[in-house]
Amino acid sequence: MKHRLWTAGLSAIASLLLVPASATVALAQSSQQADQDKSASAEHKPLSAPRSAIKWSREKLAEMDGTIAVLEQDASNARAEARPKAQAALDSLRQTRDAYRADMQHAAGQAETWSDSQVASAQRSLDTRWRAFETQRDTYLSATQADIATRRAVLDARVQAWEQSIEALRRDAARLNASARGDIDTRIAALQSQIDEAKATNARLQDASTKSWDLVKKNSAKANQLFRDTYVSIRKSIAEALEADEHEEKKEER
Repeated sequence: MKHRLWTAGLSAIASLLLVPASATVALAQSSQQADQDKSASAEHKPLSAPRSAIKWSREKLAEMDGTIAVLEQDASNARAEARPKAQAALDSLRQTRDAYRADMQHAAGQAETWSDSQVASAQRSLDTRWRAFETQRDTYLSATQADIATRRAVLDARVQAWEQSIEALRRDAARLNASARGDIDTRIAALQSQIDEAKATNARLQDASTKSWDLVKKNSAKANQLFRDTYVSIRKSIAEALEADEHEEKKEER
């Protein structure tokens, strides 16, 4: 009896030792892939609305740079008595722009690991800096009694920044498959229509009076908010579509 049990035990051990090496490798690879999937799931954060807004903040730097370039050109032609105030306002604009850039770069670098609430907090800080920039811009325009051409150029700097944002969206949308791209292209076209309308509105600015400028600023602010909301929505949709495509490709590879 003992001999039969001993023989059966040896047979069982032998059967385990004879498992094909390929099966062992497959099991190991499956386990490794599962660990990788868990790790990726834990580390990856989808591009939420707050994260999309951070990308929009990056695009806003183009408007800041464009505005400062316009005002620097204007300051070189300012009246002697207005130059000290003009230079002081420009210095404030540059400092705010530089602080905005530093905060934006930090937020963009940390957005993948931060929670949505942390990203949203960073975005609020960026929005505060942006409002300060707009106030300093208006201080410059008032101090120098900027003419209609300068004010139009400031408005055009915003439109040019919008155009750069749309080009960035189009480049990313080009990576999508045809089924996902149709809706995105339609929404981008709507943004382009908004740009065309803004250009026409800017061209209708007839005088540099405070009343006229305040009205234009109000309309421009509304248009900017609409553009931002649409941009953030499109950016999020593109990211989700790209993520879905990548997921499908990985499934096919397996």
